[in-house]
Amino acid sequence: DIVAGLKSLEQNKEVKELFEKITKEIEEKKKAGLGEQYAAVLVMSKYKNEIMKHREALEPLLRLMQK
Repeated sequence: DIVAGLKSLEQNKEVKELFEKITKEIEEKKKAGLGEQYAAVLVMSKYKNEIMKHREALEPLLRLMQK
């Protein structure tokens, strides 16, 4: 269940901080004039190792983003 998965993300401090960092950096790149998808790709590739480390916890969110 996606809602339960997202709630568990909120409780995982490390994952929550990573997600907040990624979101903030994507927003900064968008303000600098980059397209949203390009900004997301740049930031996600920067944090690829951390994302892979937490991929099980992030799975519900990643599935949501693919829709």
